Amino acid sequence: MKRIRNNPKVRIAPCDMRGKLRGAWVEGRARICTAEEAAHGQQLLRHKYWLKVVGDFLGRLLRHENVVIAIALD
Repeated sequence: MKRIRNNPKVRIAPCDMRGKLRGAWVEGRARICTAEEAAHGQQLLRHKYWLKVVGDFLGRLLRHENVVIAIALD
């Protein structure tokens, strides 16, 4: 969060689950979503991935705070 607030420029690339690059780097800009956008995004993820409900429950037990970040490609 601190890095995005200070400098929203990001570079992203597709990779496998071990972190090996599978494509080219792409430049973009990141921003922290508002509460309404975050709630909508979380709802869409819960609808698509049923296991997210379990993760959300465990996150609440451990008192973790969710932050949703949006990335716009340049």
